[in-house]
Amino acid sequence: MLKLYVVYNQPFDFPQSWVVREWRVNADGVQVARHCACAGTLEEARAILPRGLVRTERWEQDDPAIHEVWL
Repeated sequence: MLKLYVVYNQPFDFPQSWVVREWRVNADGVQVARHCACAGTLEEARAILPRGLVRTERWEQDDPAIHEVWL
């Protein structure tokens, strides 16, 4: 199983927050974790992430609220 963490800037469900969501990729497909974490700043959102991850840039076709992805 691969876990990745997506950092969102003001997604539709939390329009005034930075949000971190864990996504899980396995043989059954892609699933989002039930819980998410909210933060007031990008730095606070990054502090929520587990240590040892690598940051990737968002893709042009990603949802505009996606700021970055961590693997």
